[in-house]
Amino acid sequence: GEDSGSSDETEEDGEEVVVLVRRQGSLGLKMWWQNPPVVRAVRSKGLLQGQVVPGDRLLLVNDVDVTRMSEVQVVMLLQQRPLELKLLRRRRAEADIALSQRAGRALPTL
Repeated sequence: GEDSGSSDETEEDGEEVVVLVRRQGSLGLKMWWQNPPVVRAVRSKGLLQGQVVPGDRLLLVNDVDVTRMSEVQVVMLLQQRPLELKLLRRRRAEADIALSQRAGRALPTL
């Protein structure tokens, strides 16, 4: 179909953008460091359980593009509150995680 740019879900190519807002507390996220950063695990009692899934790619933190930032810059942004995250979710997340484990390194739990 036409690309209007207004659709929240892009089922045809297996991708969607997920937006999350957190006002306080730990995110409970474990991430692989690469560009862009990839979620590797979500703590079972973390604030984002059920909202973020392993394989999600972090695109924006508080409307700042983090896809080409350094590890230190991204961690500093993720410590801000309130916090708005935009993540790209792909249907083939398992493949992304496998690639990330080879290509990236683990960040501290955020």
